[in-house]
Amino acid sequence: MEKTSALEIELEHLRRKDAETEKLLSVTAHNLREPLRNVLSYTQLLHKEHAAGLDPAALHYLSQIELGGRRLVAILDGLSSMTSLDSRELRPRGVALKTAFDGAQRQLGNPEEWPIEFPVEPVPDIYADSEMVIDAIHRLLDNAIKFRRAGMPAAISVRAEQNGAEVEIAIADQGIGVGEPYREKCFGLFKRLHSQAEFPGEGIGLAFARKAIEKNGGRIWMEAHEGPGITVKLVLPAHSGAGD
Repeated sequence: MEKTSALEIELEHLRRKDAETEKLLSVTAHNLREPLRNVLSYTQLLHKEHAAGLDPAALHYLSQIELGGRRLVAILDGLSSMTSLDSRELRPRGVALKTAFDGAQRQLGNPEEWPIEFPVEPVPDIYADSEMVIDAIHRLLDNAIKFRRAGMPAAISVRAEQNGAEVEIAIADQGIGVGEPYREKCFGLFKRLHSQAEFPGEGIGLAFARKAIEKNGGRIWMEAHEGPGITVKLVLPAHSGAGD
């Protein structure tokens, strides 16, 4: 009995620490935005109004400051999106997978440029928060597009099947792939396997996707498949059809 009580106290302590850390990250990201905007604004003004009087080295330095500033904005946006997931109220309902993928494609900006091979046969509905799932799928599709092989289309295909009370979804691409030792690492926050010069990004997309999927009672991982590329698999609760 005493051991159980001590464990409950420790778990509550950890929950509070997690909540405090997330709040600190959220506040920090918010408060850094204004001074960062000022730095970028004045750097851009200097570039625009005084570029003629600057030598090539000074122009290069300004460009590097702007590039670093834009990266920091992206990092802060990513932190905000991660921390906001915990405070967002979960609103699960029956969601058609095709609807979720269509919504994620629209977020890409030019959905017709990145066609997705979707099953012709009916696929089971999931029971989840539609906005969170669409955001997660958008980040997975964005990754598949970003890490495609040079000069090749992303070639994204989707398969889904119901296993009992769950739906397993497989999103496959024909990109550069991920080696087995690094597949789990990719889901860590700010974890990157390539340089900015090779593939721009901040290492947030997959971490966000995992957090969103897990908040909805699901799981997500990577698997190899025959040929180039990688398959991302996610499992989410199936919709029973008995009302939301």
